[in-house]
Amino acid sequence: MTAHAPTLNTRRKHGIARFFGILFIFSALIASALTVILPHGSSAASSAITLAPDADTYVRQSTAGSAYATSKEFSSVGGSDTRIAFLRFTVAGIPNGVGIQSAKLRLVVTNDSTSGGIITAMTNSSWAENVTWNARPAIDGPQLSQIGAVAVNQVIEADVTAAIKGNGAYSFAINPLPNVTNTVAYAARESSDAATRPQLTITLLGDTGATQPTTQPQPTTQPQPTAQPQPTAPPSTGGSSALAIAVQAGPGYLGSSAELAQRAQMAAQNVEPYKSAASDVIGFANGKLSSAPAPQEPLNIPGTDGPFVDDTATAYGLALAYNMTGNVKYAQKSRDFIMAWVQKTKTTQNACPDSGSCQTSLIIGRAGPGFIFAAQLIMPSGAFSVADDQAFRTWLRNVILPTASVRNNNWGDAGTFLRATATDYLGDSAGFSAAIAKWKSMVDLIASDGHIPEETRRSTSGINYTQEALDYKIAVAVLAQRRGIDLWSYGRFKLAADYVAPYVLNPSAWPWASGATTSIHPLWEVAYQHWASAAYKPIITKRRPYGVDGHSAVRWTTLTNGIPFK
Repeated sequence: MTAHAPTLNTRRKHGIARFFGILFIFSALIASALTVILPHGSSAASSAITLAPDADTYVRQSTAGSAYATSKEFSSVGGSDTRIAFLRFTVAGIPNGVGIQSAKLRLVVTNDSTSGGIITAMTNSSWAENVTWNARPAIDGPQLSQIGAVAVNQVIEADVTAAIKGNGAYSFAINPLPNVTNTVAYAARESSDAATRPQLTITLLGDTGATQPTTQPQPTTQPQPTAQPQPTAPPSTGGSSALAIAVQAGPGYLGSSAELAQRAQMAAQNVEPYKSAASDVIGFANGKLSSAPAPQEPLNIPGTDGPFVDDTATAYGLALAYNMTGNVKYAQKSRDFIMAWVQKTKTTQNACPDSGSCQTSLIIGRAGPGFIFAAQLIMPSGAFSVADDQAFRTWLRNVILPTASVRNNNWGDAGTFLRATATDYLGDSAGFSAAIAKWKSMVDLIASDGHIPEETRRSTSGINYTQEALDYKIAVAVLAQRRGIDLWSYGRFKLAADYVAPYVLNPSAWPWASGATTSIHPLWEVAYQHWASAAYKPIITKRRPYGVDGHSAVRWTTLTNGIPFK
C-alpha cells in the first residue's frame, strides 16, 4: 500500500482532537478541585444542603425513667407501651434572602410496621439526647407527614418543608398512630452503617450566589429553643406555594396540617387570601377559649342549629387555630369540646336514616364531621390522648355513624359526607368503600344539563339546596383524593357545579322559580382549587374569606382550600 502524506483536512481533524482532549483534561482537573473545595453537604449544581442530626433518641412509656441516647436505632409504637422518637438538626449555611424549595427528612427502616408514624414539628429544641419518657418535650407543632406501611431497609423521605424557615435549630417527633401496636424502627446517627443514618436535605430556591455552607453543623450541648411556630418571615414575593395550593395525598380532610403550616407561613408574608383567613380563624378561636361546650343526652336536634352544630364548629375552629399558630392551648380547648360530647351523649332521638322526618340525622350528617376534622388536626399536639381517641372512635361507631341519612337528596349527601369521614377515621375500609359507592350513585342522579332534580324542585330555594348538595359532594371528593381515589372526573359532577354557578350571583335568572334567593356556600373555594374555572372566581371574590358561617362542617374553606388570585 502506498503511503500518503497527511492532507490539510486530516491535519485539521488531528488539531481539533488535540484541542478537545486538552479541554477534557482541564475540565476534569477543575471538577476535581471543586470536589475538594466544596464543603461536605453542599452542592453547587443542586443548591442543596444535607445535614446530619445533632441528636436522635426515643422514649418508652414502660421504662419511663430510662434513656436511649446511644441506641443504634430509634422506634415508635402506639398502644399501652407507647414509644416516641425525637430528632434535632441545626440548619446553617442558608444565605440571606434565599428561599427554601423543599426539606426532606431521610430515614432508613430497621423494623417493619403497618405505620411509619407521624412526623410532627416541635417548638422545643433544648431537650437533651438522654431525655426520658418522664421528661420528654412537648410535641406541640403541626403535623408534617404521616408515613404508611414500611419494610426493612426501605428509605423514607418525609416532606418537612413547612417546618423549616431558615437557619436555626429544628426538632421533630415521630409519634405513633394510637392504634398501631407493631413497632417501627429507624437507623439512628449511631448506626454502624453511615449510609443508613438520618439526614435532612434542604433544597434552596433561586440564585444562592457564591455563599455556601462552610462546614457541616456540629452538635451543640445545649441548643437554644426555636421560636413558637408562628410564621414571622417578612413580606416576600419569593418562595413556593405549590404545597399550599395543591391537595396532598396522605392524612387530612379538607386541609392537612402540612398544608396549613405553609399557609400560615404565607399569611405571615401578607399573602392573600391566607392573611385574612388566618386572622379570621384565630380571632374566632380566641373568642372560644373562655367558652364551654353544651353536650346533650339524648341528642335531639329539631331545627338546623343548636349546641351540636355550634360545638362542632368550635372544636374545628380551635383545631385550625392550633395548626396555624402551634399554640397548644387551642388544641387542648378543642379536645375539651370533643370529649364533652363523647362523655355525655350516649343516645340520639329523631334520627332515622331513610326518612325525611328525622332532623337529627340530617344535622349530624352535616356537622358531625367537624369533630372528626378537629380530632385529626390536634392529634400531633399530645392534647388528644390515646384514651381520648379510643373513646372517640367508640362514640363515632356506636352513636354518630348509625344516624347517617341514606336518602337520595342533600340529606343523603350529608349522610355520605359523614359516613366517608367517619369510616375513614375508624379505618373501616369496607365502610369507606360503601360510602364512595353511595357518593357515585348520588352523582348518577344529576341530569344531563347539570341540574340536580331533587334540589331544583325546591322552588325559590333551589339554588341554595343545589349548593348544599355540592358542599358535601365536594368535601368527599377532597377526602377521596387524599386517599388516592379520583372522584373529580366522575360522571356529571363538575357539570352540576357549572350549572348552578351563574345563578349564585344572579338568582333572578333561576329558571325553576321566580323570586329565587341565594347565599354563597363554601364549596366554591374547594371547587376552584381543583377545577380552576373562571366562572367560580366572582363568587369567591364576593365572599372571601369564608369562615365559620353556615351550618355544616364545610367551613373555613378559604383557609383550607383557597388559592391566591392574580
